[in-house]
Amino acid sequence: WYWYLSVRFPCNFLFIFFSNQITSKLNFLLVYGCVVTSAVILLVPSSKMSKLMGMDKLQNALKVLKQNGGITGSLFKLFRQDELKHGELVGEDKYGNKYYENNYYFYGRNRWVEYSDHVFLNYDGSQVPAEWFGWLHYKTDLPPHKDPNRPKYPWMADHVENKSGTNEQYVPYSTTRPKIEAWVPPKKC
Repeated sequence: WYWYLSVRFPCNFLFIFFSNQITSKLNFLLVYGCVVTSAVILLVPSSKMSKLMGMDKLQNALKVLKQNGGITGSLFKLFRQDELKHGELVGEDKYGNKYYENNYYFYGRNRWVEYSDHVFLNYDGSQVPAEWFGWLHYKTDLPPHKDPNRPKYPWMADHVENKSGTNEQYVPYSTTRPKIEAWVPPKKC
């Protein structure tokens, strides 16, 4: 028979004592006031034990709620962006978009953008400026404000989002008449 005894000590570690098979002769060992049979002492950090017990999931859920502004802020972000995440704020662009990173998530999902509040539900990928596009899509590991070698020339135009589907969309000017005339069926009297 094997038995396990775990006791939490003030040093924030969890001591786990494993006993060998119980024999007729018991050797007692006094460790911090706990009587334990025979012998192997392992130090396991409490963070590993909390992960084993599933407490880290609860801690992550609380971090997500705290970073997103409590319950109401989290519900608002969930409404706007369809998911809740927590991470380190890497930077913000001149349009108000905020860029986050958390390497706890899978590669490809660990960098994300939260679009500015003024676009509300009309956010779209073309609202990410070129300087942040490379970092967001793993072309570079350095965000724009930490990369001094990134070229900035005076002839470079400011970023403009794609306006398709809005009142400001591009419509080409054309003065020619349509080449095809639509057929209209005759009316019966």
